[in-house]
Amino acid sequence: MAREFGTTFLHSLPIFYSHNVGCISWGLVGGRSQTHFNWATIDLLQQQHSHGSALLQRQDTVPEPLLWFHDILRKDGSPFDPEEVLLIRNFTAASRQHEQRMILTSLDEDGSDDDDKVMIASPDSVEGN
Repeated sequence: MAREFGTTFLHSLPIFYSHNVGCISWGLVGGRSQTHFNWATIDLLQQQHSHGSALLQRQDTVPEPLLWFHDILRKDGSPFDPEEVLLIRNFTAASRQHEQRMILTSLDEDGSDDDDKVMIASPDSVEGN
């Protein structure tokens, strides 16, 4: 993600969507891998650790950076940036709708008559969900 360099969901998702390109975010939940910290912070922590500096005690909580590098959610499931999560949800929903329209359009264009019925299942239409 590298938010501090301007690589944000707000910047990137519209570009990917307009070119019909899928994408993957490196991190989802800030935690053990510490990828919500930027590279400079990680380098600094490693240097201090190699010189014997104890940064935190076991009972201490890890301070949260003002701007996360990767990751989207905290350990408790709350979003780092609620507006960003809403944006991701909106693009995900739009992408699903676009995909379903493309499937239906291709079915209509095959020249089959209306008696041929095809059902496309969505997660909401499957029993038990």
